[in-house]
Amino acid sequence: MVKAHIATGKDRRKGLSGVKSLPPDQALLLLNAPVIHMVGMRLPLDLVFIGWNQKIIKICTNVKPGMRLAGSVSARHCLEMASGSAKAYGLHKGQQLTW
Repeated sequence: MVKAHIATGKDRRKGLSGVKSLPPDQALLLLNAPVIHMVGMRLPLDLVFIGWNQKIIKICTNVKPGMRLAGSVSARHCLEMASGSAKAYGLHKGQQLTW
């Protein structure tokens, strides 16, 4: 099970920018974030885009720091995870998530 912190306010705007490491069992859930950027990031991430129905729409793996935009027009939220975590947890497109 992944322990996801739900980002709100200032945490949501900052995301994981500046974080030097992220344990594979932790993640950041950005609500109302269908598109994100990797500017200011220090580590690659897996980005899991989630729809209104809490199903996975798209997974971007090993997204490198500095990337300007990643996302999906049909996404509602984004789960930022350590690179390799999406595969390690068996996440896949169409999977139902709960929180």
